[in-house]
Amino acid sequence: MFEEIESRYSKGSKAIRPEYLVVMKERKMKKIYSFWKDFKSDWKHPHKVLYKNICYKTYEKLCTNDIPDKYIVFFLHLQPERTTLPEGYGFTQQYKAITLLNEMIPDDWKIVVKEHPATFYRYCTPMGRWPGYYQALAALDKVVMVPLETDTYDLMERSLAVLTIAGTVNREGLMMGKPVIMFGLDFYFEEKPQGIYFYKDDTSLKSFIDESTKINPEEIKQSFHDYIMKVMMTTGTIGIKEGDVWDNSSECIMRCNRISRLKLLKYILSI
Repeated sequence: MFEEIESRYSKGSKAIRPEYLVVMKERKMKKIYSFWKDFKSDWKHPHKVLYKNICYKTYEKLCTNDIPDKYIVFFLHLQPERTTLPEGYGFTQQYKAITLLNEMIPDDWKIVVKEHPATFYRYCTPMGRWPGYYQALAALDKVVMVPLETDTYDLMERSLAVLTIAGTVNREGLMMGKPVIMFGLDFYFEEKPQGIYFYKDDTSLKSFIDESTKINPEEIKQSFHDYIMKVMMTTGTIGIKEGDVWDNSSECIMRCNRISRLKLLKYILSI
């Protein structure tokens, strides 16, 4: 299955389409978000519907369809969610990671930011989003915000690198031969695949950015392929080798949680 998925990603955006765009085409939708559709499904909570609409209108007003030539792409995480809290560590607030990159990247680069579609077709709360959040992002001189309907994989294919806190988009980026920057939980075991960087400090981040354009995309793809075959296919995503544990899904989940919490505790104690 992995090799079949890998083959599609390696061919770029022509071979893969985001699910939301497929659904939109089938339903003849022009926009992902609809105030009236949202109101119809959640009319008992008008305050939630109105709040989401205010946030959406703010975001939409700040977006552009003009994609820069050189950019790092960042897909905002749905919040609240595990991949930012607790796995985002010191970057639970995604704005912090984006502002850091805003200072680090070359002057002729941009950061293309796209909101998670589920923010507007699932839930949008003050715990994760507010109008000022989008305004603060747009105020950064190297940030460009794009509409929800923008093709995710096309953005990745044309990008110089992929930025995420702890999202699975890191694997998609590697399969497309893109350097990846992560700010959250390091869930790779043993030797990491080539082209991926986990934030340690500003100096090493700047060095990775400067060297990222020199990494051969085909070497990134091959390195990730080798990692999956030699490491993940034998130890899984949580480093478990024992066959009897894999046969017991409950035990596997508990082991995974213990490992994640231990990593988080080690990080907190090291601050």
